[in-house]
Amino acid sequence: MEQEYFEFRTVSESDRGLDLNKMRDCPFCGKPIAVNSLNCLYCGKTVYQSKTRAGWMIPAVLFLILSFLAMLFF
Repeated sequence: MEQEYFEFRTVSESDRGLDLNKMRDCPFCGKPIAVNSLNCLYCGKTVYQSKTRAGWMIPAVLFLILSFLAMLFF
């Protein structure tokens, strides 16, 4: 029989920085997970995208557009 809810208090994830006092629902399976967790403990899917991964994209795209425009007009 599959366990309906994971018992977060039995997992020693607090040393990894998870805040087990603040929970949210997984966008895929709807089960409660910690707000700052990377993966759902129920379905295993990634629920958090790192801000540092996408943080460089906007400045890089702007730089490329401005470089292209500069080559056209100068």
